[in-house]
Amino acid sequence: MPRVKYHKTKKDGIYWYRDSKGNKKYAFRYKYYDRFNKRREKTKSNFDSEKEAERALIEIKANILDGNDRYVENDHLTVAQWIEIWMESKKNIWRPNTYVHYLETYENHLKPLIGHYKIKKITSMTVQRELVDVLVQKGLKRVTIEGICRTLMSAINAAVSEEILPRNRCKKLDFSAAPISTRENYYTEEELAKFLECAKENDPYTRYTTLFTLAMTGMRKGELMALTWNDIDFNKKMISITKARTRSGLGPPKSDNGYRVIPMNEELAKQIKRYRTWCIQKKWSKGESLTESDYVFITTKGARPIGLTYIEDAIDYICEKYQLKRIGPHGLRHTFTSMLIAKGVPAKTVAYLLGDDINTVNKFYTHSYKNVEIEAVQLLNEVVAKVSE
Repeated sequence: MPRVKYHKTKKDGIYWYRDSKGNKKYAFRYKYYDRFNKRREKTKSNFDSEKEAERALIEIKANILDGNDRYVENDHLTVAQWIEIWMESKKNIWRPNTYVHYLETYENHLKPLIGHYKIKKITSMTVQRELVDVLVQKGLKRVTIEGICRTLMSAINAAVSEEILPRNRCKKLDFSAAPISTRENYYTEEELAKFLECAKENDPYTRYTTLFTLAMTGMRKGELMALTWNDIDFNKKMISITKARTRSGLGPPKSDNGYRVIPMNEELAKQIKRYRTWCIQKKWSKGESLTESDYVFITTKGARPIGLTYIEDAIDYICEKYQLKRIGPHGLRHTFTSMLIAKGVPAKTVAYLLGDDINTVNKFYTHSYKNVEIEAVQLLNEVVAKVSE
């Protein structure tokens, strides 16, 4: 392919040339020094008019004068390329499960829908049209779409921090068209009591103890699956959370707040003691002995550590067998939080027990109970009574 011959125009740095079809096109060339005082050249072609090329050149000059030479150097970087660079740089910093979550979000949604866009061209309008609206059409729930967009925003904000972008232009997104999940992923006190009663009737050992522990502590499923006997102090009635088992294997808790010590109430301490006795007997029946480093929760048949889907399967089985409202494992965490908040426990205390922060607790975990709402409104009777006297 013959080399394109550039011809000077009256504008400094602007050139014209003929493309392969003989059409007149314009280009610019601009030499500059980067932040390391290294000489560089920026070239761009295929403009239809001299003014269009000049306008692009002015933008390049302005960015360099403003110290945004990295933005200029990464002019052709796509969203997909940047997210892959960003995730790779964080791979050894993020917790394993966080990396897997971000990777799945990228592979399943961000890459196929907006990965081909130049990152410098990404705006709120682009993300709304090409990502949010498409996900809405696919029927995804609002909370899911918001989570996908949070991943994108984290990547874009990182690009701003690395001076690849001058600013984040995707902050205003509209999720109002996305459907809100109407399923209540929590139990009332009465519903929880019935659920636990049925679980105990069905299997008083592993199945009941795992679900009872989740309900009484609010811990995450992965934290429960990672518990070993040396994490439980029966004398102080405390459970130490120092690790989690997830699809990525054994690792640290979800966040730094996840490292905590959770007190056991009397009933939970008694149940886990009874369960430990059962575990010792079950191990003996298999010709094994229980050690303090063993995982706490084991299967009934093989006395092996429970699997990743054990909790979901147990809930599904109990809810179907006894015709109960179905909630997810995380729903027991929501139930724990809402009950404590409803009983006046400070949000800061609840957040510590959950291994989370107060804002997350208030935004995602609290649910209003009807009986508490009625009691709250009835409190106004005292005011009305005084006025009526």
